[in-house]
This record gives sequence, C-alpha cells and structure tokens, in this order.
Amino acid sequence: MNFNREYEMREDSIKNKCTCYLFFDAILVLDDGKMVNGIIEKVDDDNVGMLVAEDMQIDEENPMNTPANNAMNNPMNNNSMNMNSNMSRQPRPGFGGYNRYRRYGRRNYPINRINRVGLVPFPIIPPIYPPYPIYPYPPYPYPPILPI
Repeated sequence: MNFNREYEMREDSIKNKCTCYLFFDAILVLDDGKMVNGIIEKVDDDNVGMLVAEDMQIDEENPMNTPANNAMNNPMNNNSMNMNSNMSRQPRPGFGGYNRYRRYGRRNYPINRINRVGLVPFPIIPPIYPPYPIYPYPPYPYPPILPI
C-alpha cells in the first residue's frame, strides 16, 4: 500500500515538472537509461509528447536524394510535378557548413517510464559590444508654441 502511494507521488512530481517545462528544450531520462532530448509539446495523464530532433544528411553524390524528394520521385506518386532523378542542382550548405539539416518528429513517452526531467543548459554569452545608453543626451529642443 505504501509503495503505491510513493509511486503515485513520483508520477505526479514528474508530471508537474513536465508541465512546468512545457514548450522548453528538455532532457528526459527513461528507466532503461536512455536520454531523450527534445521539446515537450503536451502532457496528459499517461503520456508526455515531445518533438525529438533527427539529424538528416543530404547525399553528396546525388543532392536530390533527400527524404522529401524521394517521396516526390516515388513511382506510385502520380503527380504532374514528378521530377527526374537524373536532374542535378548545386548542393547548398546547411547549418555547420555541411549538407545536413534537422527534422523534428513527434514521439510519446509514458510517464511511468520517465525517471528524471531536466532543462537543457544553454551558455550565457556576454555581448561583445557595450550596452545601448539609456538617455545620456538632452531632449530635442522643440520650438515654442506661439498663440494664434
């Protein structure tokens, strides 16, 4: 009986933490030791919904060989917008100077499998330039209003 109460209190605390971290970049530690990094999107009684990032890389030999273009080149897809697979274009660099990008996918994790929840720490980088002065200059001299 005591074990059930502690288990329910643990689930409630994890659920409360997840609702506090809603729409933040968070790390979930599951009961099997797996760490999941993503944005918490929704929290309900049983599950936590997250947007988990997947790193994708564009094929260097065939830049048209991306998941989005493969769907368009599918022979089962009878669009009038089908593209030739031998068509070539110059690849553009993604983030980091490489031909890669990130795609977010929705995943649901049961609350009873989550051990810990934490925010992703981002470093605070001080600005290089000095802050903008508040109001060091005198006010603009308006001409006096003359009665008509």
